[in-house]
Amino acid sequence: MARKIEQIQQENIAIQKELDALKALTEREEKEKKKSELDLRIQHAKKEVSSQYQAETDQNMREKIKAEENKLESFSTELGALGAEVQGEQPAHPEKKVSKAEKDQTSSTENPWTWKQVKDFVSEQWTDVWDADKWKTETGKNTLRAAGFVATGVWAVALVYKGLKSLFWDEKKEKKSKKKSTTSEETSSSDEDSETEKKDKPWRKKALARTLGIWGAAAGGLLAYKNWDTIKWWFLDVTGKNLNKEEALAKVTAEVKNGIIAEDKFWVFSAHFDGITYDETTWMVCSYGEQIPIDIGARKIVGLDVQFSKREELFHAANIVNFCRRKLRWRGANAQPFVKTESGGDICFNSSAEWKQMTVSASGSDEWKRILWTVGTVGGGLLGGYLAGATGALTWAVAWGATGTIGGAALDDKSSVNSTCSILAKEPNLSRFISLLNQQKYSDGTSLWVWRKEYYEPDNTSPIHPYLNKVKKKIDDAPWKEDSVRRDLSAEVDPSNPSVFIIKSYGQSIKLALEGDEVISGGGINFDKIQKISLWKYDEQNDWWSGLNLDFPHNEKGLEEAIMVANLTNKIREEFSNKAAEMMPFSYGTYKFPFSSLDIDTPGFAGKQVLSHDALKKSFPTLLKDLSQQGKLSSQETLRNQAKEDKKKGCSQYIKYLHQMQGEWQTSYWKVK
Repeated sequence: MARKIEQIQQENIAIQKELDALKALTEREEKEKKKSELDLRIQHAKKEVSSQYQAETDQNMREKIKAEENKLESFSTELGALGAEVQGEQPAHPEKKVSKAEKDQTSSTENPWTWKQVKDFVSEQWTDVWDADKWKTETGKNTLRAAGFVATGVWAVALVYKGLKSLFWDEKKEKKSKKKSTTSEETSSSDEDSETEKKDKPWRKKALARTLGIWGAAAGGLLAYKNWDTIKWWFLDVTGKNLNKEEALAKVTAEVKNGIIAEDKFWVFSAHFDGITYDETTWMVCSYGEQIPIDIGARKIVGLDVQFSKREELFHAANIVNFCRRKLRWRGANAQPFVKTESGGDICFNSSAEWKQMTVSASGSDEWKRILWTVGTVGGGLLGGYLAGATGALTWAVAWGATGTIGGAALDDKSSVNSTCSILAKEPNLSRFISLLNQQKYSDGTSLWVWRKEYYEPDNTSPIHPYLNKVKKKIDDAPWKEDSVRRDLSAEVDPSNPSVFIIKSYGQSIKLALEGDEVISGGGINFDKIQKISLWKYDEQNDWWSGLNLDFPHNEKGLEEAIMVANLTNKIREEFSNKAAEMMPFSYGTYKFPFSSLDIDTPGFAGKQVLSHDALKKSFPTLLKDLSQQGKLSSQETLRNQAKEDKKKGCSQYIKYLHQMQGEWQTSYWKVK
């Protein structure tokens, strides 16, 4: 738990720095944006701290957590006070109260409205109509605003025509005025002047009103044109043509699981994908064990200035970010490893291994459409001219050009981004999305992509931690070098059993059990009481999977090897899920001399070595002995029967253990889909 309180403290320090930076901002729009983002962060932190406080049993630690929780409350108070400042400028003379009548008189006599003022006013009203908070705080006003814009949109053209006609030329009024002037000889000149003045004033007011109406209608029309996509989306949402939140999440889940994003050159999106969820309280979209905040009302990812046309596109984009966070964490060559390819517009990740790999195909260009249209038009024109003269040349050019356009469009739209969230496939949105990926950080502000020092929990964290830390050091010092930070090896005590430990690494987890009575005593492990050290199965719903039937030595060396086997298995599951050529892909001594290594059959001419003989001999003696029991080049049927029947002899228990792992609906966990 020491690690948890340290993380909470680091998060509070980061929030304090962000709050101080916010106070220094002077630009209003930017300040409002940052305030909203910080408020979301504080609320999320409050939830996490509250959860940790409820789960903690140590009184001293609870007091520390409570102190950090109080800090968050003070942050909220400061942010609330800051929000009041942001709402608007203070009047120059607050002690002087000005009545509404005085304000109206001053406004009409000293500050007549200009076109800019009208436009700004209309724009402000339009923004308020689409503001969810305004509907909560100003329901009545926003109803009138919405009704006004509906009316303006319908009668905009009529208002412009009628207003201009009435303002600059009214034939009926002119004739009526002339008739009255010729028949009023009995009226005194003073009376005529007075009557003219009375008629003139209303006319000027009507002219001003009509002018404002024309300007308002024009501004409303322009705003409607500019925000047509938003209006269209709102209309489709009201009429039920858009998918709601639950339907959109279900669609995205089905599409990802069925391979709508297939990136064979890098990773498989469907691997380790357990669905996508949205938390209403934290605004977080969760998938792959990662999360990213969104504004579902505005259809935006927080920090990305792109409004998606559909909810499912928003969830797809958030899922891609989570996928990158899961798969590429700590592997960047620098703090901003994502770039756009020079050709094709795909997203590439510059890894620490000094080579580039395509992460997501994102091309949204019309390159193929243009090429095939040109080829089709020219070729069709030449052939048509040869066969049927000028008329044939024109007809064939149009037909072949159209065919080329259709074929090119099909090629251009095959990219993963374009098929899931097409708005990101075009500039400047693609560059904005790449920038969002590069900006992913930890709570302390450091980049998510660059390597950082591995964290070692104290030995007294749990009974297994002294041996866990020895394993970490052993792996770090091994000649086959493993990325320690990407591994992120840790252990937790199972809440239901103090002699069962959850070993976590590579985004996976497996339970390691010390079987026997009174194995845990005095805060440590009594090795004399151990009857068996075992690894449980990953999926409790798998009926033909019994866990790893290996008996590791009942001593420190045996426990350390069991931890290493658990970590090895997590790594294999992470790296080779949906990457194998067969359903039962693992073997011993198949592909590389001296033919005594753990191997996997992958697509292509030859398979891959998972763990060398030297590594097995040095750190996995129990596992090496077990692997030696496996017959060479066993058939798929044989391997399946070994796993299905839970065979005890004549085969490797570890290979059988791997082959018993299944995907959803008892599909292969390993074979390429």
